[in-house]
Amino acid sequence: MILRPYQPCGTVKEFDTNFTYVQQSEFYLEPNIKYVFQVRCQETGKRYWQPWSSLFFHKTPETGLKEGSYC
Repeated sequence: MILRPYQPCGTVKEFDTNFTYVQQSEFYLEPNIKYVFQVRCQETGKRYWQPWSSLFFHKTPETGLKEGSYC
């Protein structure tokens, strides 16, 4: 999975994560930033990767959780 801040006119910082053995990962995202997600997979024992998925955009909230909010 590639997770990166959406910066159409700047450099891109990528978080490259391998989920071969781990089904879940934690990222520390900055508040009030629009991120773009993209994923692809490689079947165990296979040589080639699948094509990248379509882009998925998500903007993080401006601040942390408000009182009374839960994840």
